[in-house]
Amino acid sequence: MQVYQRIDELTYEGVAILQMNERSISREWEQLLRRHIIKEGQVMQWDEEVLKSHLETMMKCLKSQLFTDEKEDTEEGVDGKALLNEVKLTWREKGISIDKHEMTFVCHLLENATHKAIHKPDGSGITFRNHQAVHHFFTVLSQHLMPYPLDEINLNGYLHYLFSIPEFSSKFVVHACKENEIFQVKDVVEGNGDSMDPEWLNMLQSIRTESIELLKKTVLRLRGREGDASAKHVLITLEIGNELLLFYVPQKNASRTKSFLKLAFHMYEDIRETVSHAEHQINWSSLVSLFYEWVMRARRLEDAFEHIASGYVRYLPFERCALFLYLPKEKKGVGLTGYNLNVSEIKNISEQFSSPSVIQEFLKKIRTYRPIFIDDASEALPEYYANKFKLNSLVVSPIYSLSKKEFIGAVFLDQGEGQKFTVNDELMNVLVKMGHHVGEMLMQYQESQYDNLQKTITSRLSPREIEVMNLVKNGKSINEISVALHLSQYTVRDYISSSIKKVNGRNRTHAVAIAMQQGFI
Repeated sequence: MQVYQRIDELTYEGVAILQMNERSISREWEQLLRRHIIKEGQVMQWDEEVLKSHLETMMKCLKSQLFTDEKEDTEEGVDGKALLNEVKLTWREKGISIDKHEMTFVCHLLENATHKAIHKPDGSGITFRNHQAVHHFFTVLSQHLMPYPLDEINLNGYLHYLFSIPEFSSKFVVHACKENEIFQVKDVVEGNGDSMDPEWLNMLQSIRTESIELLKKTVLRLRGREGDASAKHVLITLEIGNELLLFYVPQKNASRTKSFLKLAFHMYEDIRETVSHAEHQINWSSLVSLFYEWVMRARRLEDAFEHIASGYVRYLPFERCALFLYLPKEKKGVGLTGYNLNVSEIKNISEQFSSPSVIQEFLKKIRTYRPIFIDDASEALPEYYANKFKLNSLVVSPIYSLSKKEFIGAVFLDQGEGQKFTVNDELMNVLVKMGHHVGEMLMQYQESQYDNLQKTITSRLSPREIEVMNLVKNGKSINEISVALHLSQYTVRDYISSSIKKVNGRNRTHAVAIAMQQGFI
């Protein structure tokens, strides 16, 4: 499962919204250049004319990639990441020197103008997700265009860097890639600005072979045709994932070059890991920010629970989510809400943890505060729940407040009815942090709200009590209810009495009215 799949989808949505509103956005962007950007009294470190020049250049870079005829020719639309990379390349070709603060400000100006352009006077057609998608697009754009020194490090760039080191004795490097077990030459990199003979390069790129040794022999044979003393040279092989590098070096320097390459590419992997970590941090920051914005739109605690459940699906690679609260005094877990599930069925779930059971053993596992992955839900949960909700693979992620050291509950996540899937360490680590963030979010609500919610949950009627009270509501007598539910009249009376007590009613009529008001029946 791709951890940041939903974040990538949001980037694409942002691109799509901009493309659908091309005319109004272009007009609003052009208006920016006619206004005073730096208002009177504002303390800014940039000259307005220079700032406008940078803003205009950024507009041109974006328009060249966003607003093109080609976008209409593809049914699948534009790859958001690919488009951002193209914008970055176009921007850097301009050779403009700009610091990160000015870059952030330029993107902020364009984002505000975009929101203004797509906003309709009556507010119709624009959802909160639309605004989030546009905001996310410009946030990622700003991050992509930041002048980070490491983001220029790619394999070809690193090879060119190696040619600048005196100890590197390779004359050229053949860069091949492996696809479906077949190696094919992708490029040949030479130092000192040399350019490879196009005819020789075409011959190399026509080679397709499963054997590295055969590829090496073919390269040496083709090189020998040019009169080069290929017998005095060797090809040193280095594999990096699906990439294959063949270094053409003098035979006398082979041993020394091997040691040099081992050290150089160990450093390369460290650099790439640093870059990858930085990218993950950007994605994680975006994920938390978007999730937090969504949950904080809730005005009541009950609404916050609904936003949490939907947020796990909106921003993480899951299709369904059920949210449960743990009541420590009652030693009970109760269903709060769900997303892409029958919410009423989730709310009817109430499980006691005091007596030995499958559920109690399950609680012990999730109270380690680490998510658990269940390959087959029928082996870990009561068969009734596995069948009712058509569960297969499942992730259960605890919600925990670090500040209060309190276990609050858990979310149950899957890919849909009967779907089997796998997870990786990155996703599980993200879920740990998400559980902590959600826990702290809930603690921001006043404790009185939380207490009131627990009282409301404690007063919930059991499924059997709901059946009985529904029949009472329909005017059935105790005898009629007894026959309909195959219960003794004494048992029916007990259910009615317990229901009246739970909802704090004065009598059965009052209890029915309260139960209807609270949505129990």
